[in-house]
Amino acid sequence: MDEKPDTGAKVDLSNVAFVSNKIANEVNPEVTELSPGVNELDPKSRIGYHLARLVLAMIAAFLIFLMVYIFLNLPKHSSALDYKTLVNLPDSILNRRLNMIKSIQTEGKDSRDFVIQISQMVLLNILLPILTAILGYILGSHNEAKDN
Repeated sequence: MDEKPDTGAKVDLSNVAFVSNKIANEVNPEVTELSPGVNELDPKSRIGYHLARLVLAMIAAFLIFLMVYIFLNLPKHSSALDYKTLVNLPDSILNRRLNMIKSIQTEGKDSRDFVIQISQMVLLNILLPILTAILGYILGSHNEAKDN
């Protein structure tokens, strides 16, 4: 009863078109052609490609760091406002607590605004222009090489 029935479906992998260059070179060293329509990048474009990957990795790392930072700095439950406890307090204590609540709110707002400004500056003013310049160089040099 532990035997599985044979479905008779066999897969022939001999006609698979996508074989890595390393395996193809080991099997037949004379075959070094790339697939039709695929051109190898020149060294400058390859360096630009690696730089673009590095900048994309930096952007992804920065976004992950930003999400973790925001998640860890969410307001705690202790800072939740409870106005019901303020009902029967004397005026002096009530004013002090209201001022304390307002200062906590403004501190949280200022902190969020600071994080947003820094992240916009880093992403939009530094990393994104670098990425577009590198990608423009890669595409421009690749198209120039194609025209020649």
